[in-house]
Amino acid sequence: MLTISRAMEQLAGGESFYIVLGDFLDEFYRVDGTARTAMLADAPSTAARVPREHAALLAASAHKLANDYGLPVPKWAMDKKYRLTDKPYFDCNATGNLRLLFMYKSPTEFKYRNLFVDENFLMRDNNVENADFMPRSNLKISTITPEYQLATRLISFRATGQDYGDIKFLLHKLNIRTFEEAESIIKRFFPLSRVLPKTGYVIENFLEELGGEVN
Repeated sequence: MLTISRAMEQLAGGESFYIVLGDFLDEFYRVDGTARTAMLADAPSTAARVPREHAALLAASAHKLANDYGLPVPKWAMDKKYRLTDKPYFDCNATGNLRLLFMYKSPTEFKYRNLFVDENFLMRDNNVENADFMPRSNLKISTITPEYQLATRLISFRATGQDYGDIKFLLHKLNIRTFEEAESIIKRFFPLSRVLPKTGYVIENFLEELGGEVN
């Protein structure tokens, strides 16, 4: 069983934060309540060797999962050492409108630790209840192209660091440097009525980092 303590050990060993968190969440959502409590309970012993923001994100995740599923909030997660007191952390290196969105939408358990993330930070593909973003019925896809990958990631963006890296890579690969170029790719596969305001903020944020045009 991948407990939160074991997840922290993996981070201390140099594993990618978003891969470790994803593996932990996949197992958490598969098991029952008793096992979920056990996964959250043990206090990590290796937090001092993990970047402070990552240790704080794990503590916030444990706190929110406990609240969401009616489980005991683990005492270790409420330790003050898991609060960032010097400066806030914004996931995805968020700036501009995306930063404002995170400040508004970040769950209470994360804000308490000065962490600002998307409201769906803990969502996984296998527990998405409203995953109705489908290609247009008259569109046939025989190969998963980079354009299609980019469109699907933007339309269903969960605003986590893993999605952030994927989209940034695809924007660079496709040499997209304007908002209109990104929007035109989305329109090839999805009706614009499915595009959330957050998608626009995401594109702006990525293009600003890549040095492109956001207007």
